[in-house]
Amino acid sequence: MGRQCSRSAWWRWWGLCWLLLLAGPAGASAAAPDHDLRVTLMPDAGRLAVQDRLTLPAAPADGVLRFALGATLALTVDGRPVAPRSREGGLARYALPLAAGQRTVTLDYAGPLRGTPDCDWLREPCRKLDGAGVFLGADTAWYPWLAAEAQTHTLRLTLPAGWRAVNPGRQVAREILADGRQRVTWRSDAPLPGLYLLAGPFARHARAVGGVQAEVLLRDDDPALAERYLAAIARYLPLYEERLGPYPYPRFTVVESFWETGWGMPSFTLLGGRVLRLPFIVHTSLPHELLHNWWGNGVFVAADSGNWSEGLTAYLADHYLRERRGQGADYRRDALQKYADYVRRGRDFPLAAFRSRHSGASEAVGYAKGLMVFHMLRREVGEAHFWAALRAFYRQYRFRPAGFDDIAAVFSAQAGRDLGPFFDQWVQRPGAPHLVLAAARVEPAGDGRSRVRFTLGQDQAGPPFTLRVPLRIERAAGPPWRGEVLLRQRRQDFAITLDGRATRLVVDPNFDCFRLLDAAERPASLGQVFGSERLVLVHPPGADWRAAAEALAGVWRRPGRAVTVQDDGRPPPATGAVVLLGRANRLAVHWPRLAAVAEAGALTVDGRMLGGPGQMLVLAARDASGRPALWLSGPRQALAGLGRRLPHYGKYSYLAFTGGDGRLLAKGRWPVGDSPLVARLAPVSTAP
Repeated sequence: MGRQCSRSAWWRWWGLCWLLLLAGPAGASAAAPDHDLRVTLMPDAGRLAVQDRLTLPAAPADGVLRFALGATLALTVDGRPVAPRSREGGLARYALPLAAGQRTVTLDYAGPLRGTPDCDWLREPCRKLDGAGVFLGADTAWYPWLAAEAQTHTLRLTLPAGWRAVNPGRQVAREILADGRQRVTWRSDAPLPGLYLLAGPFARHARAVGGVQAEVLLRDDDPALAERYLAAIARYLPLYEERLGPYPYPRFTVVESFWETGWGMPSFTLLGGRVLRLPFIVHTSLPHELLHNWWGNGVFVAADSGNWSEGLTAYLADHYLRERRGQGADYRRDALQKYADYVRRGRDFPLAAFRSRHSGASEAVGYAKGLMVFHMLRREVGEAHFWAALRAFYRQYRFRPAGFDDIAAVFSAQAGRDLGPFFDQWVQRPGAPHLVLAAARVEPAGDGRSRVRFTLGQDQAGPPFTLRVPLRIERAAGPPWRGEVLLRQRRQDFAITLDGRATRLVVDPNFDCFRLLDAAERPASLGQVFGSERLVLVHPPGADWRAAAEALAGVWRRPGRAVTVQDDGRPPPATGAVVLLGRANRLAVHWPRLAAVAEAGALTVDGRMLGGPGQMLVLAARDASGRPALWLSGPRQALAGLGRRLPHYGKYSYLAFTGGDGRLLAKGRWPVGDSPLVARLAPVSTAP
């Protein structure tokens, strides 16, 4: 499952797995339960009626069928009402006695399902069942939840006239009823970990891409927009089929969401109307969500494993496409910067414990560290083995749950050696190495050659990591020498002999290692502010500014982050990140970069002046002690709306927006000086 900006709704699967455990065992068997669902939607009344002819792979050992349904749905069996055994968390839990050997039972249930019009889609289940459309996710218990990892289904759905629906199966029938409604039937033999119900009065655009039907369903029809998405699907789908294997579903559908979401579900993605129309989404979120049909919705994440799907999908979609454009090193640097900005002491945890994104720190571990681990794995086994292992993994586990141990086994078999230690270190252990370069020098080695000597260390807490560290050694003439060293110890001495006179040593020049970036390698950024556990908002005098600051504080408060407000007549707080509001904020003088911009009255970048009248300027800075600050200079009326957007720009040092419609005018990062992992090589004499 994926999502825009964090891009995953995997928390839904993990919550679903936990809730399924409440239902109890349904009988042990390798086969999947099968639902034959007949669903009638009554959207204007906010109701649905369902008959589910449920077939189990084996009769329950104790003769009792245990399952859960939404608590607002009334259940009958053979025309008799059935009372739930208990109710909790919006669920009704049932224990239905079956006859000896009985494997099939028909469940009839009906009732209302209340919608969530202002759904906080990253933190709660979203539901819609009204005249504008229907969305019932796998986490809303609109169908019987069984303690089974995956289930097959037939769906016979009765819809209002003019509506279209989405299902991961193949459409096997469609008929128009006497009253103008339609009945559409799908069959899915793919065992899925959850079922979705999505329908509405969508405008449909489609084209065939090989053997797959590409579709775009829009609430507000826009043929040109639909064509952009169809053309992009036609580019990306064959690319991933060639790399990974056949696409697992009959179709891939882009659906305009009822909320500003960015979800990926089996065979479709649900993108909000504004998100859908952003020009870059078709090249970023779209391939990410498409690829999730291989990873997460094709091979499922095992409930007892860390969520490997998000890191692998980010690596093969977001990173891989940037890499093909020659921007892979920039993308990896951004990932490492996110980890350094958001993962503070006490917030770190191993990849094996990652389930879903719920904070900047969890995203930095699950996505940023996850993709870097797969990048290092690619370098560890080599290009051919990497892609061959991914194809084998997909082939062996398609429509089955898998975990990191399964990935390790497949890659070990492909590489012909045990990769268990690699996975143990990067998946089971928290933290990151912090590399330190020392004592770099060059000496003549005879015959026009140089010998470069240096000490490479790692000074993070805990034992040293084993790490393949790439090197680039520049020479007075000719191309640079490129290679790598294997770092295993806290401090390790190395000597490299090469042709020509070596002039400069660069350690990990393309950010190929997962490591903790040194402060000198990363500019001040918004992420360093939002990664802080405490924000102090400082406003100019006046009740209006105080109210604006309190409104912004309400936007940014969340569990694990304290946000307080003070005026600029008080000294800077001793701890936490500082957010300065207003063009005339008196505390800007404590951050030299901000003070310089305040004195100039604007920021000039490449000859362009930013922050003039009517503009909102956002600047990040660090003081001499490294404490981060953010300066929001512009109309106070725009602060709260802008505040909701700013966390999505974490890697940037400065932003400029129009003060009216909030259109982004410019974004960028401050330049950084030489990294401490770069050494200019001073020759040393070898004379006695």
